[in-house]
Amino acid sequence: MTRLKLLIVEPEASGHHMRYVRSLVSCALAGDHEVLLATTEEAKKHPAFREFRSELRALGHVLDTITMRSLTPPFVKRFSRMDLIHRQWLGWLSCRACHRALRFGWQPDFVLFPYLNDLDLAIALLGSPFPGTPWGGIVMRERFHHSEVNPWTPPPALSRLRRWFFDRVRKTPGLAVLVTIDETLSQFLSTEDGSGLRPAFIPEPSELQFTMTSAEARRELGIPEHGEYVLLYGHLDMRKGICELIRAVTAIPGRPQLRVLMIGPLVSETRRFLETEGGSLREQGRLIIHDQFASLRVEALAFSAADVVWVGYSHHYGPSSVLGKAATARLPVVGCREGVIGWTIQRYGMGVAVEVRNRAAAGNALLQTLGSSRAGFCNNAARYGRQREGIHFGHSVMHLIQTAVEHGKSIPAPENWAPPQAV
Repeated sequence: MTRLKLLIVEPEASGHHMRYVRSLVSCALAGDHEVLLATTEEAKKHPAFREFRSELRALGHVLDTITMRSLTPPFVKRFSRMDLIHRQWLGWLSCRACHRALRFGWQPDFVLFPYLNDLDLAIALLGSPFPGTPWGGIVMRERFHHSEVNPWTPPPALSRLRRWFFDRVRKTPGLAVLVTIDETLSQFLSTEDGSGLRPAFIPEPSELQFTMTSAEARRELGIPEHGEYVLLYGHLDMRKGICELIRAVTAIPGRPQLRVLMIGPLVSETRRFLETEGGSLREQGRLIIHDQFASLRVEALAFSAADVVWVGYSHHYGPSSVLGKAATARLPVVGCREGVIGWTIQRYGMGVAVEVRNRAAAGNALLQTLGSSRAGFCNNAARYGRQREGIHFGHSVMHLIQTAVEHGKSIPAPENWAPPQAV
């Protein structure tokens, strides 16, 4: 087996970003490969990054890093279209700066972008920021196909343009490995005649550190042991369907022991909403919030303590690792009927996909997962989890990289491929 020099480019550490880095770096170091992580100073200060680095030190590993410039543009609203375009441009330039810094020293055999969608538009127009080096990436935010695989999903704006950018990336010189965590994208492209490198589907990392009985987990979390818990886990912004969940639970009659358990950092907008509309549930002791970064241990406790998991996200059409975590814990889910979440719930029968803005329908879905149908949902969730148990994300991606490097497989530059002269 060839010992590789692997450069991983990940400027973010929040949310799911560090979960991918954790899986990839751990497998690469365990395989005796050299790893260099290109990231930002902001990411190094994140609790998830510090937690992972401490774990590596305990195992005798050292994670070397090279610093990228900050990707937060000044005077631009976060998550606006201008922000996304500006961040792509800054990200590409920062990668080029890393390429120049490494040019006469440590030379990577392969460059991996764990979240390729953060740079896909720039790469489609400008090519790889690491010319001459095989590279790969993981895509998870493509939406042009969702309305065709799930009729409840609205077609995205500029879907043809989005598809053009995606196909352009797939034909970019040097691309050797392309992975998607979106099972629907893999199926959608399975019959095409060839528009570049076809992405391989690998389920995203969603394993839990451990599981325990609900009573034990609730005791450790310091919450009442009796009753039923609906878990909402992750970065707690309004896109997680918090408004819909609170209103659905509030509208359920005769269920005083049904509680909402929220674990993850609250954003200011969510906090303001909960102070007004969540007041009634809080007064009754039915709304419990752990407003902080969740360590791997707290994450495992949360899913062990829950009875049902909420994935009723608003205007979120991509995959969610929460589904995999729920399956690992043998828990049913209630989620939105749109997008990959709705498609997965219905395909595998692991819960109820519903119009979450209809509070009566959402409330009935919660009762359904806690009632006579619960056993069937739990069994289906467990089966969904078992299908993915043997597919370790990091090992699978590293195998693709190893194969590509050893066999020299990458997309060559065709004669008619060239980045635009003026961008």
